[in-house]
Amino acid sequence: MKALLARLDEAADCALETAGPGHLAYIPGSGLYSAALAEFYNRAVNRYGGLASVAPDLAALEESVIRWMARDVCGLPEGSGGLLTSGGSMATFSATVAARHDKLGEELAGGTVYTTAFAHHSVAKAARLAGIRAAHIRTVPHTPDLRMDPEAAAAMIRSDRHAGLRPFLLVATAGTTDTGTVDPLPQLADLARREDVWFHIDAAYGGFFRLTARGSERLAGFEEADSITLDPHKTLFMPRDGDPLDQGVGQVE
Repeated sequence: MKALLARLDEAADCALETAGPGHLAYIPGSGLYSAALAEFYNRAVNRYGGLASVAPDLAALEESVIRWMARDVCGLPEGSGGLLTSGGSMATFSATVAARHDKLGEELAGGTVYTTAFAHHSVAKAARLAGIRAAHIRTVPHTPDLRMDPEAAAAMIRSDRHAGLRPFLLVATAGTTDTGTVDPLPQLADLARREDVWFHIDAAYGGFFRLTARGSERLAGFEEADSITLDPHKTLFMPRDGDPLDQGVGQVE
């Protein structure tokens, strides 16, 4: 065991230190002692927490974490909830299916999704897996500062509806992975309400910056979302790769 651990330490030393203060490229990585200890404890006790009847306190703990993310971090109204998934991609897929069910019902023909060229690739992938045709995943033009153009989005939605399609999902990004750009969330929320489409915010990268004063100001508009994707393994440095803390939250009617 001693020789094996020494080899693992040597291998780790030859990799990028993504949790270091000088690392400004790419985002996954933990490095927090408390996170490592929690992961160790979780695997050591190995309790099944999927049902409150077999682990009531652990189920309550999970629910409290979800409520904190939904209400305190995202500012969603009372009664909002969410679920823990295996990653941001699955959180986005869950939101897409919820939007499809709410806006399209059982008939998917003509369902149309709107996002930008800077959205994470999981957005288009989630739409395809949810049964939406590739031709109906629209790339909305962006402004010179790389943010979604609300007027262009409105024009595309109206044009598609006039052509007999069924716009149902508008996906904004709060901190794109490539540039950190935040789409104009309040304007897009207003557009979604006017056009009766589901408004999803992909905040996997930037969502937890709402815990800061400047981040809360820059990320105004979360309160109007129907669903939000958050990734604690990014901004909060939680463990990743199979960790269940990639989070999707949304309003519960």
